[in-house]
Amino acid sequence: MTRKNIVYLVVFVCVETVLSGLLFWGKERAEQRYVENVLVHHQGQYASNIACFGRLARFTAREIFMNPEAVALFAQGVEASGVERDRLRTALYALLLPSYRNLGQEYFRQVHYHGADGVSFLRMHLPEEFGDELFTVRPSVRLANSEKHFVEGFEVGRDYHAFRHVFPLQKEGKHLGTVEISEPFYVISKALRDIYPEEYFLLLKKDLLVERLTQEGLKNYAGSTLVDGYLQEKADFVAEAAEHRHAGHLAPGLIARINTEIRPKISGKLAAGKPFTQTVLLDGQDYLVVFLPVVEIDGRIAGFLVSYGVELPLAHIRHGYLLALLLASVLLVLLFGLHLRTTRKIAGQLNFQRQLMETIPIPITLKDRDGVLLNCNQAVVDLLRLPREKIIGQRTDSLVSPEAVAQQQALDRKVMVCGHRQQEEQHLVFPDGTSRDLLVVKAPFVDEQGKVAGVIGSAVDITEQKRSAAEIAQSHAELDQIFNTAANGMRVVGLDNTVLRANKTFFALTGLTEQEVVGRKCYEAFAGAACQTGQCPMSQILANPRRLESELVKVLPSGRSLVCAVTATPYRDINGEIIGIIEDFRDISRYKELEQHLREIAITDELTGLFNRRGFLTLAEKQMGNALRADHDMFLIFADLDNMKEINDRLGHETGDLALATTASLLRSTFREADIIARLGGDEFAVFISCKPETDSEQAILSRLESNILQENRSGDLPFSVAISFGVVRLKKDETLGQVMTRADGLMYESKLRKKKGAGNGGQANPVA
Repeated sequence: MTRKNIVYLVVFVCVETVLSGLLFWGKERAEQRYVENVLVHHQGQYASNIACFGRLARFTAREIFMNPEAVALFAQGVEASGVERDRLRTALYALLLPSYRNLGQEYFRQVHYHGADGVSFLRMHLPEEFGDELFTVRPSVRLANSEKHFVEGFEVGRDYHAFRHVFPLQKEGKHLGTVEISEPFYVISKALRDIYPEEYFLLLKKDLLVERLTQEGLKNYAGSTLVDGYLQEKADFVAEAAEHRHAGHLAPGLIARINTEIRPKISGKLAAGKPFTQTVLLDGQDYLVVFLPVVEIDGRIAGFLVSYGVELPLAHIRHGYLLALLLASVLLVLLFGLHLRTTRKIAGQLNFQRQLMETIPIPITLKDRDGVLLNCNQAVVDLLRLPREKIIGQRTDSLVSPEAVAQQQALDRKVMVCGHRQQEEQHLVFPDGTSRDLLVVKAPFVDEQGKVAGVIGSAVDITEQKRSAAEIAQSHAELDQIFNTAANGMRVVGLDNTVLRANKTFFALTGLTEQEVVGRKCYEAFAGAACQTGQCPMSQILANPRRLESELVKVLPSGRSLVCAVTATPYRDINGEIIGIIEDFRDISRYKELEQHLREIAITDELTGLFNRRGFLTLAEKQMGNALRADHDMFLIFADLDNMKEINDRLGHETGDLALATTASLLRSTFREADIIARLGGDEFAVFISCKPETDSEQAILSRLESNILQENRSGDLPFSVAISFGVVRLKKDETLGQVMTRADGLMYESKLRKKKGAGNGGQANPVA
């Protein structure tokens, strides 16, 4: 092997080593970024599930376990003692049992009432167990009662662990105690498995469980195969458990193998109490184990939520690295082989270069110090449109115009004086009157003694390029004018969310200056709720390149909000690659306000502020459906102002409007905000009521209304007496809204007839049905 070949081999090995290192570093970075993204994704999954159960718990507590009747029984129970306290506890249990059973085990297994002193009052899941003190073992109960505010989070109790939601209970401003709703971990893990194809388990610190749980409760846990000092529920170890049958199911034996692989690597990470991941390669398959810390209400790390999932992208990254390394190695071999072959041909290429002048497409000339042409290539012949014999041996002044001769001679002198390459643009006029723009480049050539013997010149015809450049400049000027005079605000945003440019309309729309917009991030200069989310136009277009139209709310630095119609399109380079987006903004805030106003007046009576007929029919139909599903009682009241014509004729229509407004006010003060009150037209009114069974009756409703009318007339503030005829009906389950309205209208009409006939002899002036 020659010395030259040894040098080539050493260089090849060095380059191959560096290349392998760079590719390996890139692979490691890609794997790291992917795993970090998966960790963030899991954190979002966990947080969103906990938040969903929190909202469900608040709704369930408000609608069932904190309703007025339940709170009233609880208030009496915590203040009573002995047999009376037991009776009230039993009554509260009986009241809530149907709703508790309807909840089943799907969401909330534990519902627990505690007194203000932390003593258990009623466990819906274990009604026979009560009276134990909880403050010492249940921080959530202690905090909710001592600070009198809602507390939620994970907590280990006496018998088991759960995600808990503790609500303070009050009556007439007095703190009574708390009610707790809890969902066990299997509910959370089942919700996660239903959405995401992975296995989920909960590791809990052994010392925390020993501190909190009873001996009976500890029997439900066993040591973890993953790490010492942590326990798992024994249910996790049941082979092929029915609840584990889902898309991401992994066999217990496989999970045990994964645990064996990662066990030596995770002790220090667990001790840090931070989210982390651990990758495993088994049988050619990549698995990713994600650890998310579970924090107790008091801030202690209780354990970790552990998920096991198959990660195909990790294999893709690894295979991509190996393929890139193979391709790079092959390419490197080819390059070195090509170089060796090239060096062997240099001698032949030197001869080729001497002939190259003839084939070069740009004009090349060789002149002596006196300006006589010694040689030229075919491109010169074509440019001057003369045969070669009429060019060689001639001076430049005999071939081109005097102006061009002066330019050529000046450039020649400059090259020979300075001895360096020079170039300039020249306008060449030919004898036939045509002209061309040329980029003339000249360099000296020397003789054997190193003295400048003449000038080598070349020229590139740039006539078309200059014309194109002028046209492009004109086009840019026109586009800038169009861009800056567009009716809508426009901005161009790069892939890194940096604003590249914006038009004058955009600055006028936002009140921002060019310095506050251009060069800054788009979500800083003109922010909105969709920024840096999946609803951001940039994110949507990168996911699916297309023209995108949407309505977005933007917030100016002053705090004022704008509702904008946004049209976003991909911004592409000359190769068609997306390098950003172009956004068009049109302020539609006034249109949205007008739209909302029109929507409101479409269902509202202008005079009284009540719903009109359209609004009543729409909302009553919806409320009727809700009441039927909840098995509530429903009532419909038709009311008619008796003396409306007389008031109008005697006191004027302005007083008539006052009578209608007064009637509306009486109805508002009589009924709840949840009831649907409407003026159907003229002096006719209607009220739709939905309430729990046995809460109200037709006669009670009628009595309240008549009492309020009597009180209004006694005040004497009005120049007339309010007299209203009513028809009150209880809805039947098989009736439509139209049918019940007909019945109520009939009863109201009967009432009006009785009044006209003077029905004051014990008869009922306002009938009910």
